[in-house]
Amino acid sequence: MMGLLSHLMLVADFALAPAAHAACTGTPSLHNATSTSITAFVQQTGKQVLTFTGYSAAGYQDLQAMREHATRILAASNPGTVVVNIGATAEGIGEVYEMAKSAGFTTMGIVSSLARDEGIKLSSCVD
Repeated sequence: MMGLLSHLMLVADFALAPAAHAACTGTPSLHNATSTSITAFVQQTGKQVLTFTGYSAAGYQDLQAMREHATRILAASNPGTVVVNIGATAEGIGEVYEMAKSAGFTTMGIVSSLARDEGIKLSSCVD
C-alpha cells in the first residue's frame, strides 16, 4: 500500500485563501505527496475532508442525478470547516469541483502520478 501512496500527487493550494469563483480559471498547484504529507496538509487546514468518488472520463448514465446528489451533499456541508477532495480531473465526478468552488469550498485532489506523466488535464476548479 505504501508503494502506491508514494506515487500519489496532492493537488492543492497551500495558501488556502477563500475566494469567490464565478468561473474557475485557476491553475492547479501540483505536489508530490505521501500519505504522511497529505495528512499533515489536511491537519494544517484545521478542516475535515469531504471526498467525492466516482467516474471520470467514463461518464454517468444520469449526469443530472449525480449533480443533484452532489448538490445536496455540498449544501449539508460548511465551506468554513470542510475541504472538498476529488480526483483532480474535470470530467465526470470532477464536475463537482465547479459546484464546490461556487459554494465557497477550498478544493484539493489526489491523483496518481500517472495523470502527470500522461498529461491528463486537471480541473481548473481544483486549488
